[in-house]
Amino acid sequence: KSQMAAKSRGHFPIDEGLAALSKDSTLTRHHVGAWLKSQMAHGAVGSRISPRSTVIERALFLLCNGDSEGATSALLQSKHPVLATLTAGAGQYTLANRDMYKQLESWYQLTIVDEHFDSSLLWLYRLLAGDVFNLHADLAWAASSDADTATPSLSWQQSLALYLWYQNT
Repeated sequence: KSQMAAKSRGHFPIDEGLAALSKDSTLTRHHVGAWLKSQMAHGAVGSRISPRSTVIERALFLLCNGDSEGATSALLQSKHPVLATLTAGAGQYTLANRDMYKQLESWYQLTIVDEHFDSSLLWLYRLLAGDVFNLHADLAWAASSDADTATPSLSWQQSLALYLWYQNT
């Protein structure tokens, strides 16, 4: 009965796993993001990366699971220092994110993306630029078409996490 009263006032009981992250039971973006990251780290959410994936696809997969260190490491080992540097700062809202977003928009306006860029590289740039909304649209379109590239299939938890971790506001 007390839960019903709480719901009617707009308050919902907090899941025990989330409540443990917050001392005062007030959920913040950080708390929910940390809980989602812990779920992904334990394999409770998400799919596995294919051994045939490119390093760019692997980095995108790792970022979608909250592992920016793993993505940065994979890119460094594969001789992609610029992408590794950008990935190391993933989720931090800087001028670089805004510049990346502007650059992506100009590439799309010039319609050069299809002939010069691999889809997974564009998806990685979208994520790093904090353009999660358009990343979701791109992934949904690719999943519905017969694209040659390995399209990540995102769970609802990963989708929410991308907005919490990377969306540039």
